[in-house]
Amino acid sequence: SLLPKPAHTMACRPREDRPRNKALASGRAVGQTGARHGGDVSGTNSVELSLPSGESIAIEVRRSQRARRLAIRILDSRGGVELVLPRRASLREGMRFASERAAWIEAKLVALPPRVPFADGAVVPVLGQPIVLRHRPELPGPPARLNGSLEVPGALAELPAAVRAWLIDEARHELDSRSHAMAERLARAVRRIRVGDPDSCWGSCSAAGNLSFSWRLVMAPCNVLDYVVAHEVAHLAAMHHGPAFWRAVEWLVGDPTAPRSWLRRHGSRLRRYG
Repeated sequence: SLLPKPAHTMACRPREDRPRNKALASGRAVGQTGARHGGDVSGTNSVELSLPSGESIAIEVRRSQRARRLAIRILDSRGGVELVLPRRASLREGMRFASERAAWIEAKLVALPPRVPFADGAVVPVLGQPIVLRHRPELPGPPARLNGSLEVPGALAELPAAVRAWLIDEARHELDSRSHAMAERLARAVRRIRVGDPDSCWGSCSAAGNLSFSWRLVMAPCNVLDYVVAHEVAHLAAMHHGPAFWRAVEWLVGDPTAPRSWLRRHGSRLRRYG
């Protein structure tokens, strides 16, 4: 894992670009060290788990051909739980593993930040600065920033989708410009940049030179966004996490301690918007 965190995490590994570096992880999981989850998946379903409070929750069960250890992930964006089973592990083993950690699961779910829907009057950060969403049905065109607000035209029911689309466009612009500028400083080339909404990583880099990022990074402060971009761009020069890799990161953005700490402490909040 690339981030200091209170529990184990898993890499986000899109299918078409293997082999890849381990992704900049964001999903929170409890499991055994050395897990590599993701990749080929042979099945997904859900089962009920009883919590110490007496409530029951549905947890997603995903069998992965690449997983080597049982693991549990808290899915921040959905407020859900995922149990990952290695190929040879039985569902009975997995449920015993989850039951033994029921108190941990319940504590993590209770601790999730509140969800912030994209709605008229809601406050959403953009590059770490708060903006207020304003429904302006009389205005033409796409959403536009005005002072400290985002003016969103169209029907009220369409506001959440319009805000999300605007944020994704902003993320593409910020990530594209930063990625190419940093790659040029390392005398490397970016082949392609993808922006999505993965559950378990903030960014990743493939051996082919393709970079992937979460659009939610556009809500983080600039130094955090720059750090994640630098982290993935540095993999264009070093597909590992050895000293050469960290020297490249520091060459691009300086000491990464503060943004890494911010992402560890506040990253789950970014996934609760929308």
